[in-house]
Amino acid sequence: KQKAALEKQRGQIHAAAPGVGEAIGYGMPMFKLYGNLCAFAAFTNHLSFFCMTSRSLQNYPELKEHIAGKGTLQFTPEKPLPAAAVKKLVKERVAQNLELQDERARKKKAKAAKPKPRKA
Repeated sequence: KQKAALEKQRGQIHAAAPGVGEAIGYGMPMFKLYGNLCAFAAFTNHLSFFCMTSRSLQNYPELKEHIAGKGTLQFTPEKPLPAAAVKKLVKERVAQNLELQDERARKKKAKAAKPKPRKA
């Protein structure tokens, strides 16, 4: 049951973020797109979805019963996370990662444009 629930969630993540890459991070399956996007894992009594930020979860009152900590949602195969909420969370994380990537690029460009001091 747990494997089927995680495979379903994996499909939801891929649908919400086409081109997302997969890797192992922190010892669990992780999805990457412009940085760490989200991850999930199976435990003895529950499954967890890790958003990699707690900022996103504050906007989802429908997930209140699933919030287990900063950036972590817990669920079971019998009571999965709402598909629409997973889609919105993943899309929000993609947007956050794009903002961070743009900010890093601007800082790098500004640093490169600074004139280097001349040695006397």
